[in-house]
Amino acid sequence: MNDTVYYLKILSTFSVIVPLLFGMWGKFFQKWPYNLFLVFLSFGFIVDLIGWYMYISSNAEGNWIFRYAYGLAEPLFLFWWIGYFTISKEISKATKVFMGISFLFWVITIFYQNLFSYYFIFTAVSLSFFAGFLVLEIIEYNKETQMPLSFWIVFGIFFYNFCTFFIKGMINVQIAGNLWFVQNVANITTNLIYALGFFVWRNFNDFQKNGGNLSSLNFQEFQNRK
Repeated sequence: MNDTVYYLKILSTFSVIVPLLFGMWGKFFQKWPYNLFLVFLSFGFIVDLIGWYMYISSNAEGNWIFRYAYGLAEPLFLFWWIGYFTISKEISKATKVFMGISFLFWVITIFYQNLFSYYFIFTAVSLSFFAGFLVLEIIEYNKETQMPLSFWIVFGIFFYNFCTFFIKGMINVQIAGNLWFVQNVANITTNLIYALGFFVWRNFNDFQKNGGNLSSLNFQEFQNRK
């Protein structure tokens, strides 16, 4: 591993601190379900730190266990997140079905680990599709000049999974190591998208307090139509 790739991995790991700080600064930890999203980001950060510790201590098996567990938690949460915000009852039901399929697929990979790359492809492509659908849905129904915070987060989910599914699909192939920097760049960019959303809505919250008239933070128009 050359120095550039090594430091890029470190930057990718710690880039999540940026949206976490902006989220805390904007007091989104008090607002459902964005407080849950901040917990999700924190959980991923902790798993990454544990992964680094396992890597430094040459504990490959321990590293794999934590990564394996996160490989289930991440798609299940993101499927739930998309299903929570969509106004389409069909998409909401479909995300629940895909949560179940993903869980069963993950269980199968415990016994057939060579299928883990296919599991990654399945979850990433599925999340790309559902997140892309929700991005277009928000754009279509949003009546304000400013996109809601949910847009920025869902766009980040779409961007990350769309850009990395082919890399994760090669997790068992040696060439994946040479291309893993793409995943790191995508992760850094995604965290910046999340941070931008929190920053923009932090400023708009201040604007509202000073008498501004903006749409609801929680995108209530969408939620009331469900």
